[in-house]
Amino acid sequence: MRRVDLLTSRDVAAAVRATKAVAPREERQAQFERLVKAVVAQVRRNSARYVVDAEMENRARAHRGKPHVPIESMVVRLAMLEIIERMPTDRLTVEDARNAARVAKLHIEMAFQVRPAAVINRIHRLQLF
Repeated sequence: MRRVDLLTSRDVAAAVRATKAVAPREERQAQFERLVKAVVAQVRRNSARYVVDAEMENRARAHRGKPHVPIESMVVRLAMLEIIERMPTDRLTVEDARNAARVAKLHIEMAFQVRPAAVINRIHRLQLF
């Protein structure tokens, strides 16, 4: 007799419960990843508009006596507001949305960051001429 034949209905029920517990977690993680990718793509497509909007928002905040908000944070916030309207986020919590914004901000900062080696090479090349 093989080991498969020794499965009981209790074993099958436990496996079904475990699968039902994993499925929502996987869907939540997939929604999180899709949200981050969508925000990063939205910022890349509309960065000029978002920067102008963020600067106007900071001017309005200064006029009202509120503190300045970093442009990158405001750009991610504006993109997130547009993306959340048209993406399913029913599995995500508020904390998940905040974390998605943080991760998207890091992705965007890394994408637009200049490599130090490239800057050093340019400086050395300029000094040779």
